[in-house]
Amino acid sequence: MNAGLRAVVFAAVLAVLALALVEVGQAGWASGHDILRYSFKWAATLAGFAIGLGLLAALAWAVLYRSEWLARHLARLNPGRVRGLIALALLVLPAWLLLYSPWGDLFNGFFFRLTLFLAACGLAALFWTPRPSLPGWEILLLVGLLCGSLFSLAKLFVNVTDYPFSLAWSEGNRLYDYSALWGRELYNFPADQPLYAAIDPGRQALGGLPWLFMAQPPIWLVRAWGGLVVSIPYILLGLLAVRRDRANPRPWLWFGLWTFLFLNQGPIYTPLVLAAALVALARRAPLWLAFLLVMLSGYIAYHSRLSWMIAPALWAGMLALADGGSQPPRAAWLRGLALGVAGVLGSFVLTVVWPPLWVYFQGLFAGTVSETAPGTAAIVAGTVASGAVSVVETSAQIATQQTLLWQRLLPNASFGMGVLLGLLLATLPLILLLGWAARRGYWQPGRWPGLAVLAAQAVFLGVGLTASVKVGGGLDLHNLDMFLVGMVFVAALGWEAARPAEWLARLRTSPAARAGLLLAIYIPAFVPMVDAHPLALPSQEVTQTTLRNVQAYVSCAAQHGPVLFMDQRQLLTFGAVENVPLIAHYEKKEVMDAALAADSAYFEEFYADLEAGRFSLIVSERAAVIYKEGGASLADENNAWVTWVSEPLLRYYESAIDSKQVRIELFLPIERDFECP
Repeated sequence: MNAGLRAVVFAAVLAVLALALVEVGQAGWASGHDILRYSFKWAATLAGFAIGLGLLAALAWAVLYRSEWLARHLARLNPGRVRGLIALALLVLPAWLLLYSPWGDLFNGFFFRLTLFLAACGLAALFWTPRPSLPGWEILLLVGLLCGSLFSLAKLFVNVTDYPFSLAWSEGNRLYDYSALWGRELYNFPADQPLYAAIDPGRQALGGLPWLFMAQPPIWLVRAWGGLVVSIPYILLGLLAVRRDRANPRPWLWFGLWTFLFLNQGPIYTPLVLAAALVALARRAPLWLAFLLVMLSGYIAYHSRLSWMIAPALWAGMLALADGGSQPPRAAWLRGLALGVAGVLGSFVLTVVWPPLWVYFQGLFAGTVSETAPGTAAIVAGTVASGAVSVVETSAQIATQQTLLWQRLLPNASFGMGVLLGLLLATLPLILLLGWAARRGYWQPGRWPGLAVLAAQAVFLGVGLTASVKVGGGLDLHNLDMFLVGMVFVAALGWEAARPAEWLARLRTSPAARAGLLLAIYIPAFVPMVDAHPLALPSQEVTQTTLRNVQAYVSCAAQHGPVLFMDQRQLLTFGAVENVPLIAHYEKKEVMDAALAADSAYFEEFYADLEAGRFSLIVSERAAVIYKEGGASLADENNAWVTWVSEPLLRYYESAIDSKQVRIELFLPIERDFECP
């Protein structure tokens, strides 16, 4: 590193440390009047933090300007397991401090957290490196990968609790959705009626697996299962996407962890990740098996989300061409075509075309088809055409039934960076790194494979951006799921083409490429820390008092009419409220979707039920008639709910219980002939 670059790096370090000190000073400001406007406790904390930052600055200076001297002094530290344990403790420190200690809510500044992350990684690298040398950049890559992975896993499991109420806007009702497939016997609901849940079958089947093996799993176990579902499959996809070198499997494991961090930036719904894993597994399978795997992938994708139905076919075709080299032979083209057809068969033919055809063939074999009916070929052609029209019409309806908020692409109050800047931050280092490899000739995708990759990614990007600007979307990058998974496949192609060991060797000659790889790891490792905080729950006394009140009101109101759980349906799922008939209609997410689509036909029935006082009690979130300004966070979503739900609800119902801490409100009809509890 030349003198100019050293000076720039050291200046950046000092700037980050200074801003972190300012953030801590602001957190304790006005805590007392013992020293300036600080209490003794806060003044001591600030002084200790400043000393720690000074030591970090001195260490950064020594690494940049006195590396040999520092290496000699570090060599005196005791070797052995103690250094490894210290390094591990440092890597775990950010997760403990920000997620499992009371300081996580207090120290929420961006630069404090950046300092914590970089210091933990840098110090862990120092302790991990064999003496007497300083850490190489490969060690820095590894500690960043491990620190980010440990933190992301800890963040996913911070919500594992037996708290009976919902932890987030739709978390409780989502648990109900999962249970409705395998655990409908939990509910007092007519056996001859389908139990509706506002979720796709693919996600419902995966999230509901605990009910397949247990009659009534505890709520903490279901929440733990949710953490496993959004972590292990991500890693599995990364491990399947690249070949494992038996002589040196560590880079293979690193790629699995990096895939977890990269996709966690979305995050990505697990059924799509599993569909992608099947495509990755098909990549090195014989054609007959690959055909079945891709077809199954298409089937899972379609039954999880309509817009995903194109993904397996495009991924499989793209990978088959790319695996054929820069000039794919005829066999690679045929394999790509066959696997593309397999994806279409699984996502379209088996799900849209085959069911009506099966009914036709059953009638044909049974002899119940009229002699004047069209021939089999005409029936098949008509069914395919009608299925295609149905898919197109449904897709168009989904794309146009809600308002498009194009401002969500740019920085906004709902998603600070906006979708475009967020996507650039998540993917630009990887794109530049792959471009560098292609330019240097380390990875040569070729004309046709390159066009296949670009075309598929362009389709995924267009679909994702369109979905992100729909009202209710654009709050993160999860609608760009197919694009992000596609980037994992492209990274796998580049990683394998240049070979991991050769990648690392070639990167040693390019400081810019090394910086790009560091950013491709450190950005997704750090992003989950920015908004992390400990799980904040009401006290046990408040929780139990609220639960008893809900139980009393529900028990009383149920004697005078049906009780509608618009929200908090998990209270029924896990037995906190018992012996109440379930009304499946008017679930919170379903009502919100209708409000965002301004579906007046849907609300005609809802308003009629409210006016008639059909429900003796409504369990919902807290209702208030507060309209937000256009630039406020989630203004469109809030205003739609207030217009279509809150105002009509409060016209016919009044609040009986309103718990701000638990975020629940119970409503009784204004005109009623009973009192509860």
